Amino acid sequence: MKVVYSNTSHWQLARWITIVMSVTSCAIMVWILVQLFGVGGRDTGADDLLQVCLPVLIVGVIFMEQNYLDVLTVDEEAGLVYARKLKNCPIRISELATVTYKKNIIGKFSALVLHDNGVSFFDFRTSEANADRVVSHLQKLNPSIEVKR
Repeated sequence: MKVVYSNTSHWQLARWITIVMSVTSCAIMVWILVQLFGVGGRDTGADDLLQVCLPVLIVGVIFMEQNYLDVLTVDEEAGLVYARKLKNCPIRISELATVTYKKNIIGKFSALVLHDNGVSFFDFRTSEANADRVVSHLQKLNPSIEVKR
């Protein structure tokens, strides 16, 4: 059975916001290209505003993608755990050695870092309550996992 943990409780809203921002940035890009390669010779101030909005929207899409659309999948049947961005290099649950609660400079929880016995590791940015659920699920599957807080 696959269990998917999202890093936000409103992942569908975050996905729709990302889609709207992506479509808007594509529309602005088309508008800029039409203005550059000249279909209408009008010079309004709107194209300057659109050129400023485009990088802001692109950065916003990247931010939403990285911070709010990350998922961690625990595949019990295959014995694997992987993040969406690292789907090609999963970690075997049986080889999972430590799970570390990563904190930022001011001491607030920021991510859950999973290490195996070798050199493989990845982090999962989520809330602390969701990280506790992930850790308890992984410890049920492999009780030898060391948890570092």
